[in-house]
Amino acid sequence: MKSNTIVVLLAALLLSACGGKTDNAAAIEKPEADPTTEAAKIIKEASEDGLAIGTDIKDLMKPPVSKSDAASSVRTLAWTDLTAEGYDAQSIIAKYQSRLQVTIAGSEEERALYKLMDEEFNSAPPNEDLAGTTVKIPGFVSPLDQNDGMVGDFLLVPYFGSCIHSPPPPVNQTVLVNPKKGNSISMSKIRRPVWVVGELKVERSTTDLADAAYRIENARLEEYSEDQKTSAN
Repeated sequence: MKSNTIVVLLAALLLSACGGKTDNAAAIEKPEADPTTEAAKIIKEASEDGLAIGTDIKDLMKPPVSKSDAASSVRTLAWTDLTAEGYDAQSIIAKYQSRLQVTIAGSEEERALYKLMDEEFNSAPPNEDLAGTTVKIPGFVSPLDQNDGMVGDFLLVPYFGSCIHSPPPPVNQTVLVNPKKGNSISMSKIRRPVWVVGELKVERSTTDLADAAYRIENARLEEYSEDQKTSAN
């Protein structure tokens, strides 16, 4: 489970990272065009049911790390496989944590440190070795659009509520997903994690919610079910 310190520091990045994308004013301006309005309600309900904002996917699913299926040539990834060494969220935050602890809340120095941290999140390098690999990866859905209640393009992220009720993860922990036609999920199911299967491209994209270092087009989605859960060893 992520430490409280990491959760607090991630939350402090909210305004600079994606605060302007999901505020009330934006929702009032375009209530039907912005799927994050409905997503925010669903995520709020999930948090009230006990699924905490910021929950890490690894705490729920424990997928095998870098497991390859020879028969299907599909490689099951953990999110750590997507990061270059030293560029995961915890490592980035750890670089600044001691300095943040001695700064005055709301000071120019504190804001400058958060800005530097945010810049590192947005420039974190991807794992180039994964380009062109057919992968299966679990995560949470942050919708970018919807059609008749079904999720369209979305960001796959490792933390529940990312960019809806919490800031985005580093760019190398964010995947832009374009679902295969007829193979998406309803907006009402975004409180649960999914498996995404498809060819992983190392390709930077900019969206209304956050930047992504990876992309999976024509992706197949599978709802998470208990028989896919592995041991927590």
